[in-house]
Amino acid sequence: MKAFGRSGDEGIANQAFGLPRRFLLTGAETGGARSVWVEDVPAGEGPPRHVHHAEEELFYVISGRFRFLAGDDERELEQGGVMLVPRGTVHTFKNIGDTAGALFIEMTPGGFDAFLAIVEAEGLAPPDGMERIAELAASYKLEFVGPPLD
Repeated sequence: MKAFGRSGDEGIANQAFGLPRRFLLTGAETGGARSVWVEDVPAGEGPPRHVHHAEEELFYVISGRFRFLAGDDERELEQGGVMLVPRGTVHTFKNIGDTAGALFIEMTPGGFDAFLAIVEAEGLAPPDGMERIAELAASYKLEFVGPPLD
């Protein structure tokens, strides 16, 4: 792998699951070492509980107020807060602020960005697309295990 860089506004746009994100580094660009993106999360939004069996996930709160659940650890974090989720850990997050927030997300090893790219390219969304989403998720060692945070 050689040095690589891009400005934030040069990131690769993605809208999988209706959440705007910009891939700053993809798994393909880093030789599989990591995937990095910035995700804009509307107030009240967050994913269902899930497990990445192959990757660790690091969250850094750029803006907003979020509640994170990772295993038995539940906490609220604001700008500057960080949450590390080890692989194999049930986790989720929710923007609990009144306005949109933004997260810097890094997954190691890389490659999970490809899952999000496929979901967007195929126009998949719950509930109608869940069968195909679950099939793709399994191929990326991702498992959905419960509802989003209340």
